[in-house]
Formats: sequence, C-alpha cells, structure tokens
Amino acid sequence: MFQRLRVSFATAMMAITVVLHAAPPTLPDHMLTPGDVDPKLKTATLCSKKFSTDTVRSVSAAEKKEVFARYGIDPKSDRFEIDHLISLELGGKNSVENLWPQSYTTSPLNATIKDGLENRLHHLVCTQGHDKIPLDEAQTAIRGEWPKAYKKYLCDAGVKLTALQAKTCMALK
Repeated sequence: MFQRLRVSFATAMMAITVVLHAAPPTLPDHMLTPGDVDPKLKTATLCSKKFSTDTVRSVSAAEKKEVFARYGIDPKSDRFEIDHLISLELGGKNSVENLWPQSYTTSPLNATIKDGLENRLHHLVCTQGHDKIPLDEAQTAIRGEWPKAYKKYLCDAGVKLTALQAKTCMALK
C-alpha cells in the first residue's frame, strides 16, 4: 500500500510540475536556472572588436532537450529559444545552469525584449562614457529579475527607445 501511495504521490508531483510550467515562462525559474558565468571571459575580451558570441556559443541538442525537460515544456508548444540567462556577450556560460526556454510569443516579456536589455548592458560595460558599469554589475542585474534591469537600464535611463521598447516600458509601469 505504501509503495502504491508513493508512486501516486510522485505521479501527482510530476503532474503539478508540468501544470506549473505549462505556460511559457516569462522569467527563468532560479532553482533551475541560477545563471553561470565563464571566468575566462573578461571585460577586455567581451569588449574587443574581434569578439563574437559565435566563437563561444555551444549548446548541444541534448542540452536543449534537457532544458526543456527540466522546465516541463514541450519544445513544439510555442516558439522558443534556449536562452542564456546571463548572455554570452556579458560573459555567460553555455551550461544548463545558465539556460532556459524563453518564448518569442509571450507579451510584453519575451526573447526579443530581453535581447534589447542584453545589448544595452553590453554597451554599458564596454562604453568609455560616464554611464559605464562593471561587468559583474551587468551580470548581477540580468541574473536577478531581468525585467527590473530592463526598467532600470532602458526605461528609466533617459535613452532613446524603439517603439517596441517604449511599449514594453509602458507595460512594466
């Protein structure tokens, strides 16, 4: 009887997990994706004109499958990318701890919107201007709740925004 109860409990917990993660996540689950950085990627490397994320991007099909499984998401259920929580241009690592399935179709937060934040943070790390920020600050900002970083570094920064960015900022108020 206890064995049957244990199996039923385990089945119920798996079902709850799938239900909790059935909708496309707009934010990563920090228990599954805490973020991870590559200690070899320093500011000088990331800001070099010779640097390209193509030279460090390496996520296998098996790793992508594992990430979808960890989130209980069918990769065909929505238009996803396996995204780096801490982007490669900010020194993020190609590890499962730094990957999550991010939807292109959720609104207002999605992969396209997060890409804008990644680009802005990379600019702030690499700029020589007064608004320069340290690499670890950018990594910490995007590792946390990235919509808060979006608001701070784009919406509230007094920078020129695209129409999509302005719409996202309005939705985040």
